[in-house]
Amino acid sequence: MIDKVEIERQLAAKRVVHFLENQAGIDLLPAAASRFLTVVHANTGYYFRMIGKGRSRYVYEIIQPDFDLGLVLKLGNKLSNEREREFTRRYPEDWARIYGWFDYATISERASMVAGFDDPRILPKEFQARVAELAKRYEAISDVGFIDERIVLVGSSVRLK
Repeated sequence: MIDKVEIERQLAAKRVVHFLENQAGIDLLPAAASRFLTVVHANTGYYFRMIGKGRSRYVYEIIQPDFDLGLVLKLGNKLSNEREREFTRRYPEDWARIYGWFDYATISERASMVAGFDDPRILPKEFQARVAELAKRYEAISDVGFIDERIVLVGSSVRLK
């Protein structure tokens, strides 16, 4: 049985993708992100709060009033989005679950980022073992995060070895 959170996530992803991909000039992302997100907000009621910026993508938390969706929208570079989707398809245990996508956007679970080497979550041996396991498969690991108890990769700059 699908719970309420799962239903809300699927609905939100479907609506955000629909209103993003049907806008003219979408290939201007991420530069024109605020203009596109204004249209999505007007049609869905969801708010978007920027929580990160990479080399080629902007990351926004998708906010639904009175309900935590636990989703992020990654807008920008087509290649970065394709790479993340391909890695997620091949190694779902290493990545946040994807709920929706099109060429210039990926909507996935929100990960709680590791804040730095003094973050107490990195001290347990389980964390160190998981990162060592990820390092066997990937190069250029720069960011990891937590989704509940899962340790996942964050960002699209990693490469397979």
